[in-house]
Amino acid sequence: MNITSHFLGLTLNNSFLTELFNSLKKYLLENHLEKVIELQNLNSLHITLYYFDKEINSSVLLEVKGSLEKLNKDISPIYINQVKFFQKKSKDYLCYLSPLEASKLSQINLNLKNEYPNTIKDNNYLYIPHLTIFKIKDFFTYKNHKENILFIINSHLEKIKIKNLSKKFNFYSVDSTHSPEKHKIIL
Repeated sequence: MNITSHFLGLTLNNSFLTELFNSLKKYLLENHLEKVIELQNLNSLHITLYYFDKEINSSVLLEVKGSLEKLNKDISPIYINQVKFFQKKSKDYLCYLSPLEASKLSQINLNLKNEYPNTIKDNNYLYIPHLTIFKIKDFFTYKNHKENILFIINSHLEKIKIKNLSKKFNFYSVDSTHSPEKHKIIL
C-alpha cells in the first residue's frame, strides 16, 4: 500500500447498506455505467472526521490512540438523514448520505482541529460530515440515469434511516493512487 495520507474516521456498519450497494451495482452493470460511476468500497464505509499528514510519528500515533479511546467510550448512534451531492460548477461529482447527527460530528472535527493542527488542504475546507456512496466520473452520461439512481437510493434509504450505522472510531491509512481509494484501519 502506497500511503498518501491518514484520517480519523467513524467506521460504519456496512451490513445495513449491502442491499443498497448491490442494487446500485446491478443497475450500473445492466446499464454499462461501471466507468461512469465509481462505487465506494462497501468494506470501508466511514465518515471522515479529520485528515492527517502522510507521515505520522510515533508520538502522534500515541495521542491519536488516546483520542480514539475517548471517542469510543462516548460513541453515539448515527442515523442517515438524506441523499445529497457535492457539486463543482453546478455538476454533481460525488453522491453521499448525510447523517442526522451532523452537528455532533462537526464538533468532533473542530475538537480534532484544535488538538492536531496541521497543513492538510482538506482540513481547510468547510467540514461536511458524509458517507460517500459513489463518485461521478462522467457527469453527462450520469445525468441521464440520475433519476433512476436516486429512486434506488431513496427506496433503500427508507429502510436504512431507522438503523444505527455507528460502529467504531478508527485511524486509517489511505492510498489515493488507486481508484477507488484504498483505506486500511491501523488503529
